[in-house]
Amino acid sequence: MIPTAPGRDHRIVSGRVHITANTVTDPQEIDRRLKLFQERAGYYYENRNTFNGQWEKRISGLIAELDGIR
Repeated sequence: MIPTAPGRDHRIVSGRVHITANTVTDPQEIDRRLKLFQERAGYYYENRNTFNGQWEKRISGLIAELDGIR
């Protein structure tokens, strides 16, 4: 959740992908989204060592699995 961007629109026109960012301009909505963003980002940064350890374990397992393929 980014405070000023609720997402992107994707459209395919004549076989070409067009991507447009949506923006939030209402200050009250930005403030509401900022609080959620800070909560979520704070959780990530408080637990990033755990997340990184889990990721390294998972990737090491996948690499070992790939190494076992003949």
